[in-house]
Parts: sequence; structure tokens; C-alpha cells
Amino acid sequence: MSAIQAANVAATQPAARISGSHGYRIDGDVARINALIEAAGESGTASEWALQLWACDQPFSGGRISGTKVAELRLAAPLSGGHPLMIEGEAPARLPPGGAEHAMTLVLAAGHDGHTDVIHDYANYVRPERFNLPRLGGSVGYRFAGSQVEISADAVENPRETDNLSGTLALELRAVAADGVMDRCEGVRVAGVVLGTLPGQGALHAVAVPADAAAIPEGIWNLIVELREWTAAGYQTRDFRVMPRPYVVAPARVEPPPDVVTVESVAPDGAESGAVAQPAAPASAAPAERTTPVTELVAEPAAPASAVPAERTTPVTVLVAERAAPASAASSGHPPAAGAAGGARAAAQSASAAAAGATHERRVSVNRAREPELAAVKGMSRPLAKAIVAGRPYASMQELLDVKGMGPKLLAKLRDQLSL
Repeated sequence: MSAIQAANVAATQPAARISGSHGYRIDGDVARINALIEAAGESGTASEWALQLWACDQPFSGGRISGTKVAELRLAAPLSGGHPLMIEGEAPARLPPGGAEHAMTLVLAAGHDGHTDVIHDYANYVRPERFNLPRLGGSVGYRFAGSQVEISADAVENPRETDNLSGTLALELRAVAADGVMDRCEGVRVAGVVLGTLPGQGALHAVAVPADAAAIPEGIWNLIVELREWTAAGYQTRDFRVMPRPYVVAPARVEPPPDVVTVESVAPDGAESGAVAQPAAPASAAPAERTTPVTELVAEPAAPASAVPAERTTPVTVLVAERAAPASAASSGHPPAAGAAGGARAAAQSASAAAAGATHERRVSVNRAREPELAAVKGMSRPLAKAIVAGRPYASMQELLDVKGMGPKLLAKLRDQLSL
């Protein structure tokens, strides 16, 4: 996604200004900029200067500018007092994705050591700009299946002129932390698939492409489907959709079974007989990973500029991988020893086996437990327990997000105490 940038506040004593004519032109991925610059005395000689073209949500009115810095043209020589200086040239253009209208602003900035981030003057352009870029059409979504993810879109379009072939296009799925600033964070690249090029006015329909999926770290994430295009500056994001439902990755539950069961016994005369290691019964084969269908809501695209309807959502089936709870530890299966020592050993062995299954026993089933049992879970309120009972059955823990009062952070907190 295009990173939102910000320049520092305006200089307290501007050393130069935009004087007279100025303008810009976007030609593909190149920006052509020109302006007449006038320095104030000799105060501008100590700084590095640049003309910057910005695309913002609204016209700039001073202070800190926020938006996409489309291009920057560095001045080859320092400014000095005297006659105005005509600056013109071209620079690579980084165009904002998404197809929205942008207010365009020309900024005269200065700085030191390659950082031109202090604004001395600016000029807003009256006409807003809408960049004609490849875009996503219709519904967009994703579907996990094992180690792969399928990225889908109703259409991928190139709205440029018929003789304007796109660069190589690719679909990517990215995860951005839900508590971060989405436009400024690159996040985790989950998967990507190359689609190829499209002629101007061309389109691909009913796109559904599989790709190997990278692991997403534990946490709460926003998933984003991006359409990217290869340019002279590498891949650039041209359009994107943010999925409306957070994606929760709970901490992994690690409960390895012990290799041996250690039984401590006491001899009849009170002397300790030491620890006796006995092999545990072999664990049953781990169940195969299964997938459970979950409905994922997918954001619809923005309508043409002439009429922007309210956003609606379309259900898409997403497969969320889950594993069955690990089997509780089995008893050793050894016959009891004769005498008091044997009885003590058997009692201790039973206690150890019970402790091995305690973690599993403490989990409360969201599909079978009664309301008071659910309400007794730490962090669970009685109204939430009642709502969970009313919403049964659940095919996966992820479906608990549909219960009123259950959010992604609360689910992550409660997940280790619950089971299906």
C-alpha cells in the first residue's frame, strides 16, 4: 500500500517562495514539474531544496502536510537572492492507489543531509486528480485451505486507453496489525500470485488463484487484498481492499506428553524408596488436521465517482484450520505391586495420570457446557455466556466472533479456556 508521509511544519521564516507560473504533468510513472522560485536574500544558500508534488485528501492549508508524496524534484544548485529561478524536470511518480480523487499540492521544501522536510511555500491546484490505474472490480476475498490460500476477485481491470498495456499485474494477500496505522505499515506478506499483463480496456473475470501461504504470527490482524503492478521502480500497489472482519491467530497450545511417568513411593518403615520410572502408555496417533467452513465478509468496491452507494458485504466461505484437542495422558497399565508399597505406588500413579489430563479437563465446551459453567470461565460475563448458549452450535472457535459482546481481543484471551 502507498505509505502516508508527512513533512514538518512550515518554516518560521520562509527563505524562498513559489513565484509566478508553476505546474505538473503525470505521464505514466513519471512526473514532470516546473515552477518559478524566488529566494529571499542570501538566507537560502545554506539549505538543500526540492519541489514536491503531493496528493492529499483535501487542499493543504499550512502546518503539517499529510498524504502521498507523488514525486520530488531536487534542485541542482542552492538558491540565492536576486532574479527568480525557473526550475523544471522530471522524477519517478509514486501514484496513490484506490482510484479516489485527490487534491494536488506543489510544495517548496528545504532541509539538510538529504532530508527536505521543512515547508517554505506551497501552491494548491484547483482541479482534483483521479489516477487511471489498474483496479479490482466486484467482490474480493480469500480462502485458506491447509498450507495454501486462494485469492479471488470478480474482476481485475485495466481502464487505460486501448493502446496502453499494463505492467505485469499480481494479486497479494497482506496482514497488517489491527492496532497499527494501516496506511503506514507494510505488515506481513502472506501470499502473492502473478497474473500477467492486461491491454487497455481489458479485464480478467472470476479470478481465483491459489498460492502457498506464509505463517501469520499470533495476534489480531486486518487482511488486505492488493492489486500490484510492475513499474520501473518495482511493484507498486494500484488498488486494495481491507477485509471487514479481523483475523485472529491465538497463541499455540503446547502440551507434549511425558516420555515416562515418574511414581514416588514410600517404604513401610517410612524410608523413601526413591523415584521409580515407568513407561507411559503410547499416545494415540495425532488426529489429522481438519478444516471447518467459516463465513468471511468481503468488502464491496467503491462505486464510480458519479454515485457512491453505501458499502455492502458479500459472504465468502473461508476455511480455518483447527486441530482437535490433544488426548489426555493414559495410565501406565502396569499391575499393582504387592503390599503397602505397591498400593502407594498405584495411588501415586493414578494421581499423576489425573494431573496429566487436568489441562484438558479445565477447558469448557462452548457447544455442551451449561450457562453457569461458561459464566465461571475467567473473563466471561454472564450475559456473554447466555449469548454463547443461544448461538449454538459452533463449527469453529472463530464463529464466536459473531456472538454479541465477543471481540477479537476477548476471544484471544478466553481461547485457552474453551473448546468446541
